[in-house]
Amino acid sequence: MQDNELYSGLIAPEKQAEYEAWLVERFGGDMEARIARSRKAMGDMSEAERAEMMAELQRVGEALVEGFRRGLPPQATALDPAIEAHREWVGDAWGRECTPEAYAGLADVYEHPDFRKRYETIEPGFAEFLTTAMRAWARRQG
Repeated sequence: MQDNELYSGLIAPEKQAEYEAWLVERFGGDMEARIARSRKAMGDMSEAERAEMMAELQRVGEALVEGFRRGLPPQATALDPAIEAHREWVGDAWGRECTPEAYAGLADVYEHPDFRKRYETIEPGFAEFLTTAMRAWARRQG
């Protein structure tokens, strides 16, 4: 799964339905409403806005991967600018604020095998690094 598939509606409808069902089953509550809000936020963007959003995600991702490659521990505050940029990007994609608590919850979502696989293809070990960095940042905010 590539970023452009994940965030621009290029995932096969069956796969999208599978992800959404997994989210609702795992997190319950108002997850269906949250999914609808995110779908609307992304759908309300122009193609140019979505392209810029994906370019921003690419920049943020590169900064996080660079920290991983440099051997920074995922708890390092030196990662904060990239983590904060990622969190802000997520909020834009969701169409709502991404609180530290919600951001830590997103790290739980990234435990899905498809997400882990996607992040492991970037660099072996990156999936664990990213989720640990996300949770560590959220704890520091708390």
